[in-house]
Amino acid sequence: MTDSTKNNSTSYKAPRGVLPILRENFIKPRQISWSYTFFLFSFGILIALILIKLLKNSNFSSTSLVGYALISPIFCVFAYILPAIIAGTKIKSDTWTDNTGIGSLIMAFVSGVPLALVFRTIHNLSAYFHLWSGRTTIFPALFYYCDDTTMLSRITEVLSGCIIPAIGVAILLYGIMWDRISRRGFYYALCIISVVYALAQLNPIDFFSYLFVGAWMCILRDRIGNAWSIVLCLLSMKLTSILTLDIIREIDIYSTQTLSDVDDSFIYSTLPALFFGIILLLLVRRYLNEFKDLYFTSSMADNLDTKNQELYSELPSMPLVCYLPALITGVIIFITIWTILFKGGFL
Repeated sequence: MTDSTKNNSTSYKAPRGVLPILRENFIKPRQISWSYTFFLFSFGILIALILIKLLKNSNFSSTSLVGYALISPIFCVFAYILPAIIAGTKIKSDTWTDNTGIGSLIMAFVSGVPLALVFRTIHNLSAYFHLWSGRTTIFPALFYYCDDTTMLSRITEVLSGCIIPAIGVAILLYGIMWDRISRRGFYYALCIISVVYALAQLNPIDFFSYLFVGAWMCILRDRIGNAWSIVLCLLSMKLTSILTLDIIREIDIYSTQTLSDVDDSFIYSTLPALFFGIILLLLVRRYLNEFKDLYFTSSMADNLDTKNQELYSELPSMPLVCYLPALITGVIIFITIWTILFKGGFL
């Protein structure tokens, strides 16, 4: 081991004083941690919601497809793109853009089909329980309602409701944040990022649905090694959801007020969808496990291994004062946003 490697592997000296600690956490940290990325992400969402709230005071319907198509890029820019630009300036690893072959990306796209089935099943169960409890429906912070089935509206729906946010998710959460947090272990990264992804949707009814989706995308990110598999999976999931809308009944929380309004026939399509969806996802995961074993142990990954070893040597452990304030601030921001959401804000 060289002297430079030894120096890099040791913890650097913690900053002393209020201003150095603030600089290390919120302004210009010497090492970009996942907590700093999380803070930028939460702060970006807060700014985006404030701007969108100001736009909602004008005369346009934010819950229409056209209105959502206008506010979705704003949300993605402030919540995903700008934090990625700020945090990404010091990210020296580009492993999330490595080309691992078209076959793995095709499997990521295919996995979106059963994932859509499981998502809708969990949504139906959550919506049914919510109506059964008699609680007031809490709508997502950002949503649209459209029953127009024309080609133009479908294209707009896929672009604004799927592709644009999916690119932002792939770049920030499963790109930069994954690059930092996954070195602590796969299950550690899965728990953190899937929860962050679900919280960022600002959708109480579908929280557990998005939690499952976020966990599956962690599996894709880990097995394939390419964050763009996330975009393909979410795109396939959205297309499947549109194509199967008449086959697998969905409880519409926007038009359903009481449990008596729910057609019990939804259960006959929901439970089989859950069963087949889980089975198909397990089959895809088995293929991805085999792919990871073959690819990342072959000569094709030699350059990737060398690059990762060099990167790891440049990441000394940080004292709590260097990242804990940013993490706590990000958590407080999310708590504030969700508290406002539960009190009927953002409508």
